[in-house]
Amino acid sequence: MFKTIKRIAALTPLLGAAYVALSPRFNERLYASHLFQPLYDPDGDYVQALFTNNKYQDVFFATENGSKLHGVWFQTEGAKKTVLVSHGNEGNLFDLGILLQGLIDAGNAVFVYDYQGFGRSQGTPSIRSLCEDSVAAYDWLVTEGDVAPRDVIAYGESIGGGVTCQLIRTREVCGVILQSAFTSMRDLALENMPWMQIYPTSMFPQPYMDNVLAIEDFSKPVLIIHGAKDTEVGTRHGEILFERAIGSKSYLELPNTAHDEVAVEDRQIFAEGIREFGKTLSVNEPVAAR
Repeated sequence: MFKTIKRIAALTPLLGAAYVALSPRFNERLYASHLFQPLYDPDGDYVQALFTNNKYQDVFFATENGSKLHGVWFQTEGAKKTVLVSHGNEGNLFDLGILLQGLIDAGNAVFVYDYQGFGRSQGTPSIRSLCEDSVAAYDWLVTEGDVAPRDVIAYGESIGGGVTCQLIRTREVCGVILQSAFTSMRDLALENMPWMQIYPTSMFPQPYMDNVLAIEDFSKPVLIIHGAKDTEVGTRHGEILFERAIGSKSYLELPNTAHDEVAVEDRQIFAEGIREFGKTLSVNEPVAAR
């Protein structure tokens, strides 16, 4: 018996070290293939093919660690607001055709960017780097782009919802739109990998993207959008985010949309929902097109 106790005692430090080393927070690389599936295309000229009818400007700017990021600024004549889009964990901004066009059709200017390692952006993605990239994009928009913070709408799709919820903790915006967003990264992980309940929130990547906490602390207008056919992040996530929002809020269900890009059949519903949400925001002078 005493030998068994000694063996267990000898193994305890090793088991503890393995527990920490395999945690999502300290071994993000182990889970990277689930978190990020970027399409890196440094020489791509895909925007012009998709948006030949919209005036746009290719933008390059540096993130905190010096990586050069790529963004595209669509400047809509007479737009009063600019939507800053943080996309999901797959592909690159090439995949956002209907979403971006819907935002433009609703009368907005749009600034969309690729995270590190996506599209034409340098670097390697991580939870922390995604959040830093969103701050860099926002800072470029309000400084170089000369867009007032009161005219910025933060838009987050899927994991970009978590990125957006981290952004609004430190930067001023006039409203938030979350599409296909989860309540928290831990909640989503437990739904797909129940064994991960052995890890508390503190053992998930920092920032750990608790979107409910962020939205409970945000008093400006919020629009929650969720696809009725989303099997990756169930509609219950969107419903909870809507319930917990404390300010003016709206919920838009897209009947034909799954988790990724807005379905073609829902493009009109989407654009109209964005337009109605815009009416809840304070109105300022149109954003000057360049």
